[in-house]
Amino acid sequence: MSLVMTGEQVEDIVQLHLTLCQSMHSTQRREKPLLLLVAGQPGAGKTGLAETNKQYLRAHGGYIHLDADRLRELLPGYAALAAAHGEAASEITQAAAGACVTRLRQYAVETRRNILEEGTLRAGADTFTRYIQRMQEVGYLVELRVLAVSPEESLLGIYKRYEGQIAAHSPAPRFVPEDYHRSTTHALAQTIAALEKQADKVLVFDRRGHVLHQHLRGDGDSGASAILCAAQQDNNAQSKAALALGWDAIFKTAHARNAKPDYLQRIALHQARLHAAMRADMEASKIYDDKLPGAQAFSQKLAAHSSH
Repeated sequence: MSLVMTGEQVEDIVQLHLTLCQSMHSTQRREKPLLLLVAGQPGAGKTGLAETNKQYLRAHGGYIHLDADRLRELLPGYAALAAAHGEAASEITQAAAGACVTRLRQYAVETRRNILEEGTLRAGADTFTRYIQRMQEVGYLVELRVLAVSPEESLLGIYKRYEGQIAAHSPAPRFVPEDYHRSTTHALAQTIAALEKQADKVLVFDRRGHVLHQHLRGDGDSGASAILCAAQQDNNAQSKAALALGWDAIFKTAHARNAKPDYLQRIALHQARLHAAMRADMEASKIYDDKLPGAQAFSQKLAAHSSH
């Protein structure tokens, strides 16, 4: 099942988006506009980095934000779709939201506006290399901003965002399927390895917004993909304890709202798996136990359950 839209409907949504955002009132036509391409797997924290990116672009002529999630919320009947299909609503509306993004991008290029675009780069290295080249050919400077986040941290981030949106009574909470998360995470480093050679500037951030690395085109090898690979293998004690605590909180929240049994079961499996990894590390176990005195027996029981 997929939501199908006419060209006229796409145009109406783009114009509504521009009106709501007042994009044209806060942007300037630029002789050499900037495309800020923010990349990371689902749940990596692209939204958390958004304010840093927006402040940067506001200081350089404003921007038009190619935000598929914002556009998705404007799709006809989306709230009803989300209510009826829950976690699957994002996938059902993927093509329609993508068509709106494409038209909004065209509008930004035609009017010489800076662009802020966030995504997982799931289309792959060849597609995005050609995209960057096309944007450079029409006069854009392309800056690639990459989030270096471990898959475990971003998977937890997906559930945190979903539960947070439900708690905030969002009409259309967004959930990303785990198989999609796995495939995009696996492909991201390879895609970045290709794009870092083409982009005019590359910056690598951690989830907290700290700059880990920056590189200008022509300065030799960037090294961004190597930093991304290292982050994806992050397995230190502090991270293990934080992940176990994070899944504890997610399970507690989902259970309290009487979430569906299969959803709770998925969370419980992740919770037990991360407790097992944490209990296998003495330093991580100590960090966890210091934060939650009295929870050691509970944690050990979860860890034991994971091995069965």
